[in-house]
Amino acid sequence: MRYRLLFLLLVALVTGWVVFHKPMQVVRFCPFDEAQIQEHYTPMDFVNFYQRLSKKKWRLLNRLYKTHLEGRRRAHKHHRIPKIIHQIYLEGSVPEPLRKIQATWKEKHPKWEYHLWTEEEIQILYLQNRPLYEMTKNAKQKSEILRYEILYQFGGVFVENTLECLKSLDIFNDNCDFYAGITDQIRSPRISSKLIGTIPNHRLMRKCIQELRANPPTFGSTLLTRCFFHTVKKSNPETNVALPASFFYPKLLNSIQENTYVLPH
Repeated sequence: MRYRLLFLLLVALVTGWVVFHKPMQVVRFCPFDEAQIQEHYTPMDFVNFYQRLSKKKWRLLNRLYKTHLEGRRRAHKHHRIPKIIHQIYLEGSVPEPLRKIQATWKEKHPKWEYHLWTEEEIQILYLQNRPLYEMTKNAKQKSEILRYEILYQFGGVFVENTLECLKSLDIFNDNCDFYAGITDQIRSPRISSKLIGTIPNHRLMRKCIQELRANPPTFGSTLLTRCFFHTVKKSNPETNVALPASFFYPKLLNSIQENTYVLPH
């Protein structure tokens, strides 16, 4: 009788595991060069010529991607980057077209925390570059100052309001300590600041905050690109990846690929 009860209990446990167990997501990441090529009308000789001028940078990006992501990657129960989406809007009510785009991030990440930062909240947030923020009048530049401060303090994913989400970013938060997307795929690589995922207290974010203080007119991808190549090396202990252009910045609707997660508007 006792063995029969043990057998029935074992059967119940196995049945419950089969019914309720959700297998971890597995994603296949294609090779770096394959994910980069979008503009098929651009002659490869032209691309190769310009990429040779910045070959050390391209080689580093390729190696980081190949080491940390290329091939089959599995989601994990314990993520590295906090599953928080940060967006910033400092000009009153969010217009309806932007609200619809923002909603795509909540829809694709139902279990993530979502935070829209407004001017009222920023007034009570500690900022290392508070004097620079108060001095800056342009809302886009204010947002640039804030994204690095917020990510350094809290970690998570910052997303500009004009980016539409097509797929969940879980796989990146589970496998990376920092990620962003490459925009210019032909000449010297440029890493966009429109979408950044990072752990809290990442030294790249600290470097961006310091650089803004030292060179306040420098904003956008110029700042993040310079700080990335100054800070990130192949031998770094963190898992830092700059994703090929097709992941976050497809040029046209017909250039969306299987590995495209974001659509800019």
